[in-house]
Amino acid sequence: MDQEDRRSMCSVQPKERAVDSENKKLGKHDGIHEEIREESRSHDKTNVCSRSEKKILVICGCDTTLKTSMSKLLMRKNTSILAQESRSVRVWSDVELHGHLISLIKLPALNRLTEEEVIRKTLRCVSLCHPGVHVFLLIMPDAPLNNESKAEIEKIQKIFDSREHFILLFPSNLSVEEHVKESIKSSFETHSLISLYGDQYRVMGLNEHENSRQIPDLLEYIQNMKTGPYSLQMYVKAQENRIRHELEEQLKKRLSEMENKIKELEQNIESEGNQILLLKSLLQTDYRGSMNVNRKQKMNLVLCGSDETLKMSISKLIRKKKDELHGHQISLVELPALTQLSEEELMCQTLRCVSLCDPGVHIFLLIIPDAPVTYEDKVEMEKIQRIFSSRINKHIMILIIQDKNMISKLISKINPFHASDTDTETSIQTFGDRCFVLENSSQVPDLLQHVKNIVKQNNGSCYTTFMYLQAQLELERNEHKAEIEELRRSVMKTTGAWAKHPGCPRRRDRPRKAPRPWVGSRFDRDPGGWSVRGSRFEVPSGND
Repeated sequence: MDQEDRRSMCSVQPKERAVDSENKKLGKHDGIHEEIREESRSHDKTNVCSRSEKKILVICGCDTTLKTSMSKLLMRKNTSILAQESRSVRVWSDVELHGHLISLIKLPALNRLTEEEVIRKTLRCVSLCHPGVHVFLLIMPDAPLNNESKAEIEKIQKIFDSREHFILLFPSNLSVEEHVKESIKSSFETHSLISLYGDQYRVMGLNEHENSRQIPDLLEYIQNMKTGPYSLQMYVKAQENRIRHELEEQLKKRLSEMENKIKELEQNIESEGNQILLLKSLLQTDYRGSMNVNRKQKMNLVLCGSDETLKMSISKLIRKKKDELHGHQISLVELPALTQLSEEELMCQTLRCVSLCDPGVHIFLLIIPDAPVTYEDKVEMEKIQRIFSSRINKHIMILIIQDKNMISKLISKINPFHASDTDTETSIQTFGDRCFVLENSSQVPDLLQHVKNIVKQNNGSCYTTFMYLQAQLELERNEHKAEIEELRRSVMKTTGAWAKHPGCPRRRDRPRKAPRPWVGSRFDRDPGGWSVRGSRFEVPSGND
């Protein structure tokens, strides 16, 4: 605290040091509530104001020079005032002025403080006053309002939430005449602000002689004001309303964002449906024509699975694409293991795989070893089912590669899997109950014949590029639907939590319940003083 603070704070200095010491020990929010409690309990002990005839004035605003000039004009030669920037609350107590006993408090510019400092300084200002602040003198420049002035006024109004306790003061270096008042009110913003505060304003000449009546007239005007003092309880109530309003605004903003997101996703789903119809119309001709072109002469096969070694072995047996083998024209495409690919690579590789096959893929050969299904195999099958959708079930067959050392005489060319592996059996059922056990290379003709029979059962149809794109659009649609449901659950959860908030509006036909305990939410008057129902502090009434 500087030298001016020590001269001006007077008898409130020991108490302020105690509060500052206490604040250092408290957290950001708990410290504020604890300070409210401590200030309230000692409210009647402060020496700033102790007599009912005394008036307490608070000077506020963003212009430090004007506030200092106005303080000097009020105090005259009663005390010294430094015109320097200060972040602390200044107090001049028990000053006799034109037959009135006043205490003057100068509030720092709130717009230059942090949120926590704003609460602490304003609480400090109000708590020093008993029974409360009689009037706030809001110092205004006689020029058009700048952004800093507007922000300061907005901050003050938000914190104190009162208009009848404010008087707008316009200090001017000119003499106070009617044309000066008219020039001030000629500004639209200033005129609107004056109207907002109930036309409670004064133009103060800074160069007026000492015998001028402007200070006595101002004090008489304050004396005749019908409003009661702005008390600590009113301040606490204002903070409660401010917090409730901020919570309401946050909730409205969040709900609006969620509703916009839901609408956007629903529009995407509708747009995807139109894309499906467009793709179908574009590919219809090629799709129908390609079904009948050489479908008996050529079969398009795709090898897939997580074991690259097994796929390579099968590739060597069946040869590479468009080779004549055992009376069949084969086009063979090998799909890399999907578990090793990123999401973007996965989409590119699967689309490329299908588009390389004209008119489409007749059979997907999903290769797994003759052993319990591994975690990689399970993930591979899940990704295949997710990417290609259930449409693949008509065009896929599980190919089990049996170890030469595990040859079983009971295995036939179309014999189902002989082991009792539950995961393998489940996988076979998932992909249409089609399975072939390959023991050695001599069974390749039987494998191809089995593939040919499946194609015949499907009437020569195949898994086309259009079916793949349709599967991708449906996959994206399902993801959007899941996201919409998640957003709706979040909205319901948020609104449900807000319904339990003390400030939430209730339906008229619903019986009102007792509000939850809230700091400063309700005040009861009892013989011992002010007490806050269900809160953590109480305000003694003091001696009026």
